[in-house]
Amino acid sequence: MWASLSGHYEICELLVSNFGISADYATEKGETALMKAAANGHWDVCGFLIGEGAKVNQLDQHHQTALMWAASEGHLTTVQGLVKKDAKVDQVTKQGKTALLLAAQFGREEICKFLVAKGAKVEHQDEDGQTALFSAVQAGNPSLVKSLIEHKCPTEAKTSRGETALIWAAMNQQLLCVQALL
Repeated sequence: MWASLSGHYEICELLVSNFGISADYATEKGETALMKAAANGHWDVCGFLIGEGAKVNQLDQHHQTALMWAASEGHLTTVQGLVKKDAKVDQVTKQGKTALLLAAQFGREEICKFLVAKGAKVEHQDEDGQTALFSAVQAGNPSLVKSLIEHKCPTEAKTSRGETALIWAAMNQQLLCVQALL
């Protein structure tokens, strides 16, 4: 886990190949070495672990995947690599979040564009009714807001309290996001 987290390819290779450590070992929280490597953008380690049997779509205790970890942390190369290895772009967490919603929450515009190009559903709403548009507003990223609107993310989606992304932008004093939504 620590070698994967730090991106020490050679140590990971030594432990798996020479000492029989399982590439898909999971902690009591369901976290795997693949998730740790993905969260820190170590694609070479991710590729190795997958080649040695790590499960690309393994879920942790919150039902997050390595793709979600990489997307939220902003590691485009790792996101691209995981998708090439059949990572599910629309896997859902216990709170109904997808990799797209998590990437948008942190303003990861290039990752959002990539995920949408790979079939991520822009209309998906989490358990509160939020779409990626709400997340982009939360991140204060008007460029991402515009991009999501261009990809047909619904602007009139409502949270469980009846709030729209425009209401959120106004509440959070995000002038540029308000302008983009208008």
